[in-house]
Amino acid sequence: MTHMAAPPVPLVVPPSKAADASSRAVRTFVGSLIAVALTAAGTALTAALAGGIRWTAAYWQAVGAAVGLAVVNAAVAYVLRHLATPPGSSTT
Repeated sequence: MTHMAAPPVPLVVPPSKAADASSRAVRTFVGSLIAVALTAAGTALTAALAGGIRWTAAYWQAVGAAVGLAVVNAAVAYVLRHLATPPGSSTT
């Protein structure tokens, strides 16, 4: 009978604070952009079903403002990750 050793347990190294903040900012930005895209698509679909689609400058300005909001959300997520470390996260 051969005794088999247990496989080694991988060492889990938490990401640095900067890497975690960057990752969080990217995830927030992508999530916000998805929300913007769904909102813009819903607005366009509603306009198409209602008839008389008019792609005015105001519509595109609103879409641009929503994308700007996604950028602001990502920046806030990045800064807040540096200011407050969530429980269980790396402190470096």
